[in-house]
Amino acid sequence: MDMKSLGKWFYLVGIVVAMLASLLVFSANWLTWVLMLLGVLAGIFYADTDDVVNRGIRYLALAAVAGSLGGFIFVGPYITGLVTGAVTFLGPVLLTSLAYRFWKVAFGK
Repeated sequence: MDMKSLGKWFYLVGIVVAMLASLLVFSANWLTWVLMLLGVLAGIFYADTDDVVNRGIRYLALAAVAGSLGGFIFVGPYITGLVTGAVTFLGPVLLTSLAYRFWKVAFGK
């Protein structure tokens, strides 16, 4: 298994766990640390650093939308939980990608 496919698994597991934990309103300190670690690993092994600006814009748009979904009747809190969980996980992925991009630009490949 190469590093790119391993990174895809980190990304997939992290996003699913974050969304389910938010949907089920489960929070624990160890879960936060695990999700941050998965996000950093996904950012290192999977995220494309050349597309970090577009990825950041999509992240900001998703974070803005997450706050406005609660108004939907019956399903609003559940959709808000899912999107908030995704945003919570994607933050460390994006931050790691951004740091890796700066490292590549400043110090070469």
